Amino acid sequence: MTIEKAKHIPLVEFLQSQGFAPVKHTIKYTMFKSPFREERTGSFAVYENNTWYDFGSGDHGDIIELVKMMYGLSTSEALKRLAFSYPSFDDLTPVPKRATSVAKQETPFDIISISSIETKYLIAYAKGRGIWPSILKAECQEAKYKLNGKCYTALCFINNSGGYEFRSKTIKISSAPKDISLRKRGESNKECCVFEGFFDYLSYLSMMLPSQRNERDCIILNSTAMINKAIDILKNYDTIHCYLDNDESGRKATNVIVEMCESIVIDHALAYDGFTDLNEMLCAQEKQRKMLWEI
Repeated sequence: MTIEKAKHIPLVEFLQSQGFAPVKHTIKYTMFKSPFREERTGSFAVYENNTWYDFGSGDHGDIIELVKMMYGLSTSEALKRLAFSYPSFDDLTPVPKRATSVAKQETPFDIISISSIETKYLIAYAKGRGIWPSILKAECQEAKYKLNGKCYTALCFINNSGGYEFRSKTIKISSAPKDISLRKRGESNKECCVFEGFFDYLSYLSMMLPSQRNERDCIILNSTAMINKAIDILKNYDTIHCYLDNDESGRKATNVIVEMCESIVIDHALAYDGFTDLNEMLCAQEKQRKMLWEI
């Protein structure tokens, strides 16, 4: 099967054949849960032009790129797999390319600008989640971006490769390249904290006294799928403090750290047992504190 013929295979049909059911339909796209990780809501969009975009990682492409990433195959191996599953598509006659120039298709996600945080509702959103404005402004930035032709504003947090995590009251997406975020607090720190998302990291800083915030380096995974990227760095520390989510993926990531690192590993998830993550516990504490002030 040739590349051109493979691109005729409907992505929606292919994903359904692999056990992924659509979670949302719109005029422009069909949304699925990502085939690359566990998630509660869908963040994997398949567009009418038979291309896909993963809003959780920033990855995108056609059906060939999808098969390569899902199964760790080369291009030729991916084509063989598709030819075996869709033999009828080998009989398709490719449509000749038009000689006239075609306008470049707009990507579904484009960053317009990155700047210091000034938008009041973003500060209020973070404050509502228990994050001090001074910490928010020191650790994050404000992004203006275009998503499917519409402009939005969100908080953003940079990773080691120059990609960003974007958060607001209505959005939770990433831009490529996906990577971990390392925050060094000193040249000789022998202890490191590990968080799944940057709001847990901001929660940790908000809960610490100012004098305590520089005692340990911090790694934010930005997804438990990134745990292997953190392991080589974590091996350099004597003590590792895990503040991962109280769910299956969080426990698996903690176990990987325990198995792969000879360091002392302390699992702090027990301290917020009953909550999904550290930020959820902080939000509950802030709510309780406000209720006491109102009495």
